[in-house]
Amino acid sequence: MAYRILALASCVLVVGCATGGSGLRTFDSYTSRPTTCSGPCDIGVKPSCFFSCGGKVEYDPINVTKQNVVITWNLPEGYAFCRNRGDGVFLKSEVSDQFDPDPSNGEGQPCKSWFKLKDKNLLPRPDMPYDYRVVFTRLSDGAPHTIDPSFINR
Repeated sequence: MAYRILALASCVLVVGCATGGSGLRTFDSYTSRPTTCSGPCDIGVKPSCFFSCGGKVEYDPINVTKQNVVITWNLPEGYAFCRNRGDGVFLKSEVSDQFDPDPSNGEGQPCKSWFKLKDKNLLPRPDMPYDYRVVFTRLSDGAPHTIDPSFINR
């Protein structure tokens, strides 16, 4: 009997989370998939908060097959890359001259719904992905979000 009550309570909690009911934040089951970029590449970002705030990127990994490919991460309304908070797209574990932030990231408004990075792809390394971090802010309350996907230069 106790197991049935626990199972029922678990179902109610899961349904409440999935629908955003009871004031709980929605955990989105958005699934990332790989993509290949040989020209300008737009990457959608899907924020979520459950135990911590993060989300998913539309494509992971990003396979870059040409040189000087501009990749743009796009956030939905209500979220932004705020340079005064240190938001942006950054390599996680190494310093590399393979990637350059677009100068327009720092122009104009302090917060933007997109962030651009140029992948020079001067050194293809298909078996060694570049892990990177996407950091952005929910504008309604300033909650920071972090996602950890990867690039592959082919």
